[in-house]
Amino acid sequence: MTQTDARMSTTTTHLGWVDHARGIGIIAVVIGHVIRGLDSANRIDAPSSALLVDSIIYTWHMPLFFLLSGLFVEGSRTRRGSNGLILSKVATLVWPYVIWTLLQGTIQVAFGGATNTDLSAGDVLALWDPILHFWFLYALFFVFVLVAAARSVGASPLLILIGAAVLYLVADHVDFPIPLRLVSENAVFFALGMVVATPQARSLAPKLPSSSKVRLAVFAGCAMGLVVLEWFFHRSGDPRLEEHSLLAAFVAVVGVGVAVQLAMLGDRLGMRWLAKLGSHSMTIYLAHILFASTLRVILLKLSITSFPGHVVAGVGIGLLGPMMLDVFAKRMNATWLFSAPARLIS
Repeated sequence: MTQTDARMSTTTTHLGWVDHARGIGIIAVVIGHVIRGLDSANRIDAPSSALLVDSIIYTWHMPLFFLLSGLFVEGSRTRRGSNGLILSKVATLVWPYVIWTLLQGTIQVAFGGATNTDLSAGDVLALWDPILHFWFLYALFFVFVLVAAARSVGASPLLILIGAAVLYLVADHVDFPIPLRLVSENAVFFALGMVVATPQARSLAPKLPSSSKVRLAVFAGCAMGLVVLEWFFHRSGDPRLEEHSLLAAFVAVVGVGVAVQLAMLGDRLGMRWLAKLGSHSMTIYLAHILFASTLRVILLKLSITSFPGHVVAGVGIGLLGPMMLDVFAKRMNATWLFSAPARLIS
C-alpha cells in the first residue's frame, strides 16, 4: 500500500456517515427479523405486504454491512499486517460467533416449545454450519481471511472484485462447502467497498454541487430508481430471498447507494440517535432476537396478537434492549460477551 492509500484509509475511518449507515442497516435487520419471527409464530400471520417488506430489506441490508467492512480493510491491514488483521477478527467476529451461537442456541433448545425454531443440541454444537443470523459473522471472517491472503500475494482490490463477482454468479450453480458458499454469496459487496475506498475510485467519483437542493434532488432520483427496481424485482408479488443474479446484485448496489446517501444526509442533519444505533450495531445484531422473541412470547401470553403492535414493540426492544445489555456488561466487567478478552489474543 502506498502512503496515499494509507492516508485515504485513515481518513475513511473518520467519515461521520458510516455510523449513520450502520444505524440504517441495523434498523432494517431488526425490522426484517421481527417480521419473520411473527410470521413463524403460532397465533400471528404476517400479511403478504409485510413479507414483501422483509424481502425488499433483504436485497440491500447485508450487502451494506459487507461494503462498509470492505471500506476499512486496507487501513486495518496497513496498521496490523495481514496476521494482525486476522487475529483482530478472531476477537471481534469468531469469539462472539461462538459465544452467541452457544448462548442463544442453548436458550432456544431449552425453550423450544415457546420459540419458532426447531434447533437441536447437535445443530448448536455444529459451529462449522452457522445457525440463525450468526451466518454473517461466520461469512465475514472467512471473507477477511481470503482477502488478506489475496492482498498478501499482490492481488489488487479490482482483481479481488472481479474474482468475487465470478464467485457470486456461480454461487447458485456450484455445490461449494459452507464457508465458500457464504463467501461466494457476499464477498462481492465487501470487495466493492475495497474498490470504492481506493484513491483511484474516489478521484473518478462525480463531484456534486454543494447545494443542498441539488443533493436532495440526486437522492430523490436515486430513491425513485430503487423503488422502480424493487417493484420490477418483486413484480411476481412473492419474496425473492437468497437469489444471486445480475439483477439481484444490481438492486443490492443501488439499495446500498441510497442507504449511503441517506446516511450522509443524516450526518449533515446531526441525527445522533441514528449514529448511536450504528455504533452499537454489532451488539444489536448479536442480541436483538433474544429480546424481540422474549417480548413476543410475553405479549402472546397476554393475548396481544396485533401484528402492527408486535412489530413496533419488537423493533423497539430489539434495538434498545441490546444497548442496555451492553451498558450492563461494561458495568459488570462482562464485555467478553461481545469481544474476546485482550489477554487471550495478544
